[in-house]
Amino acid sequence: MKNNCHVKALISPLIDGELSPQKRESVLRHLAGCALCRQEYEALKSVDKLLLDVQAVEPSMDFSRQFWKKVDAEAAK
Repeated sequence: MKNNCHVKALISPLIDGELSPQKRESVLRHLAGCALCRQEYEALKSVDKLLLDVQAVEPSMDFSRQFWKKVDAEAAK
C-alpha cells in the first residue's frame, strides 16, 4: 500500500531535530494515528541508530601513499 501522507516528508526532519516545536507536536500526533507513517518513522529511527553506532575509522599514516601506489599500478595495467 502506498503512503501519500504529507507528513512522510517531515519524518526525517523530525528525527534530526529540525522541526519547530509546533510542527514536531503535529507530526507526533499524526504518527500516533497513522500506522504507515509510524512504520516509516521506526524504520528511519533504526537506520539512524545504526549510523550513530558506527565507529570512526582512522586511516593509517601511509594510507594516501599506498592508495595512489595501487591506483598507479592499476593504471599501468
